[in-house]
Formats: sequence, C-alpha cells, structure tokens
Amino acid sequence: FTACLLFVTFYSTTYRQMTYPKVVVEKPTLGQLTKNTNNPQTIVPKTAIKIDSEGEYVYTLEEKKQPLGDELRVRKTYVHTLDSDGTNTALSDLTLHDVKIVIETSGTLNDGDLVRLK
Repeated sequence: FTACLLFVTFYSTTYRQMTYPKVVVEKPTLGQLTKNTNNPQTIVPKTAIKIDSEGEYVYTLEEKKQPLGDELRVRKTYVHTLDSDGTNTALSDLTLHDVKIVIETSGTLNDGDLVRLK
C-alpha cells in the first residue's frame, strides 16, 4: 500500500510539473540607463516588463524547498520604470537587483502560478 501511495504521489507531482509553463529567468543588473543621473538603477530586459490596469510589473521567481523537489512560483511585482531603450528598461526599485526576473515564458502567467525553468 505504501509503495502504491508513493507511486501515485510521485506520478501526480511529475505529471503536474509537465503541464506548468516553462520560464527563462535572469537576475537584473545595477547600472545607469538614464544618463542624467548619478544614482544606480536596476536594469532589466524590456521583455520582462508587463502592463495591466494597475500599472507596470514584472514576474519574479519564488523558490521554495519541498520534500519532492523545489517548488517554483511566479509573483507579480509592480515596478516604476524610469527609462527604456530598445533592449533594456531602468527601474527605480534597487531591491529587485537580487531576485530572478522572468524574461520569457512558454505560456500565460498569473500571480502565484507554478512554473518550470526552461
């Protein structure tokens, strides 16, 4: 019975993981995209910036240790953009430079969704 229960638990976990969207993440860099300031800025790829009715946001990756492996979730984090060029966007929030930001996804994401790394 225990072996059967372990198999069902493992199989259901593995099957669910196969259906999660795949994401590519990147850590932002500190730099200056805006030339008229001496303050450091958080630089992210322009593709990471999303917009909804409440403003601009990025998806950050939240990692949580679980008995059967790491659980990866995305969290919607609202940001304030300062400047943008064809490739990158500068953010005013310096605390984001130490987190992983989703820059590409294989499907639609919502706050709290489970994901897999591509």
